[in-house]
Amino acid sequence: GTNQGGGVWELAPGDLPGLTITVPDEANFALTVTAMAREAVNGSEASSSSELQVAVHNVRPTMTLDPVAGIDENGTAVLTGTFDDPGVLDVHSVTISWGEGDPETHVLPVGARVFSFTHQYLDDSPTITSSDTYSIDVVIDDGDTGSDSSSTSAVVSNVAPSNLNLSLSAAAINEHDS
Repeated sequence: GTNQGGGVWELAPGDLPGLTITVPDEANFALTVTAMAREAVNGSEASSSSELQVAVHNVRPTMTLDPVAGIDENGTAVLTGTFDDPGVLDVHSVTISWGEGDPETHVLPVGARVFSFTHQYLDDSPTITSSDTYSIDVVIDDGDTGSDSSSTSAVVSNVAPSNLNLSLSAAAINEHDS
């Protein structure tokens, strides 16, 4: 077809089979279709128009998170994920709860469908275990009432203290003294 400007397209009969109109984001609009016929012999024209009200609804994003590699305490975990959303004009935000501290919210550039964020775990959870697992909860929001959530986890291993210096010196003390 030929774009005539102002949202008007001129289509030939061969353009009609399989014609698809793609709307980049949710919208409500009127679609007017006008059919015109021209008599080949005398050039007389006839036309007919019809209007159709179209409502395009938001589709929520769908997200996939990659596994988070285990780290030692004081290390940095890397969270990566991807998502799909047919709303190409949507501004997406990613909210991450790392299992400690306050949640973080990051706004992605329009069109982005991949994200990667990091978080430093200063210590494994104060337990007497060799490692602890932190749940990481993630929500992707499209700003148009659509969202998806997913979870993964980070295993943070305890690291034995190092660079310890202990000096002992002989001393004499009396009983019951320290």
